[in-house]
Amino acid sequence: MAVGLLASVTPSAIAETEVIQGQIISTNTTWGTPGKDLKIDGLIQIRTGVTLTINPGASLDVSNGSFLVLGSLSIVGNSTSQKPAVFARSWLSGSGNVSMSGLNISGSGGALFPYEVTGSISMIDSTISKFDSIFGQTQSSFLVFNGNTVLRVSNFYANPGFFTSYSVTITNNSFYDVQKISGEWPGIYVRLGQALPSFVFTGNYFENSSTTLSIEPRSVESYPNLKASNNYFATPTKVTLVANGIEFSQNYWAGITSENQLRSQVKVIDGITNITLPIIKFAPLLSSPPAAQQSLTRLRALLDAEVSAKAAAELKAKQEAEAKAASELKAKQEAEAKTAADLKAKQDADAKAAAERVAAELKAKQDADAKAAAELKIKQEAEAKAAAKKKTTIVCTNGKLTKKVTAVKPVCPAGYRKK
Repeated sequence: MAVGLLASVTPSAIAETEVIQGQIISTNTTWGTPGKDLKIDGLIQIRTGVTLTINPGASLDVSNGSFLVLGSLSIVGNSTSQKPAVFARSWLSGSGNVSMSGLNISGSGGALFPYEVTGSISMIDSTISKFDSIFGQTQSSFLVFNGNTVLRVSNFYANPGFFTSYSVTITNNSFYDVQKISGEWPGIYVRLGQALPSFVFTGNYFENSSTTLSIEPRSVESYPNLKASNNYFATPTKVTLVANGIEFSQNYWAGITSENQLRSQVKVIDGITNITLPIIKFAPLLSSPPAAQQSLTRLRALLDAEVSAKAAAELKAKQEAEAKAASELKAKQEAEAKTAADLKAKQDADAKAAAERVAAELKAKQDADAKAAAELKIKQEAEAKAAAKKKTTIVCTNGKLTKKVTAVKPVCPAGYRKK
């Protein structure tokens, strides 16, 4: 699993890339050039007593590399523009010291700090999102997590394991949409003669903590130095709090002014709801929110950018849908216009054919009438001619005398008249 970059990061493809192959670091070494990408390819081993420093650059890619830290590893980003970084799932191991600051890291699951880390860890002023967990129940002996912005992480385990003398400091961070935050887990024993562990948990901001906010030391006696105060819970109704007798006084719970109101709105699992657990102390509550941290300012900027990007995407989708609808309407109108044109052409063709048929029929009738008239005339002329050639007989009289005259045009002789 490789960790991706936040969308707001300038693509590193435009920068020159420096590739460093796997090697052993035997002397104090510094890598990183402004404006250049840095890519680790293979295993980098840092010997005891040796420090490797990676300075600000365009980006850091450890998707195909890893570090075995027996000495110290320091990865430094830019305080004004967080350096984008990408890490493989098992990118880190060793008992040395690891410090990281000013980074912009987005994941796709897994843990940012694997279980194999047994030294101290310091993560400062960075943005981290979309991991299954930040520490994955790391074995680190000392942990400092300060001024970071954490978005959409399934679990945040601040659980240095198997050490009896260690400290955890979680301060001035902003957590958004984090499912579960756990402190010390059962199973850590403080042996006599060793310093008691400390756990500082203050100045943090929580919004949309979707499942459980849990700080669970084995017992108050084994973890007496825990401080959980001056924190800001922006959406308390989304919090389930499980704590083994820890004091949660001097925290700000948005919209809540009393412990009774808090217990009625926040799901609290303690001696009131479960007799096997000590009762959590909440009073007094802070009446006003703590001062805003830089991590919260950064969170607000990221959320605003997401809203803007979503609005832009929705606007683009709407515009594309409108353009598609307009295109479909135009296609429909053009189809209807073509259908109308085809209908008109058919009607014109039918009208022309009908007119031509009527004209043809009329001409045929006229020709037939003319032919009949011509034939009648010929007949009449023939009949007239025949009639003109036919002899007739008339009877002519003159007193008692009669005479028959036969001719084509018979005429009575002189002195006779036609009877």
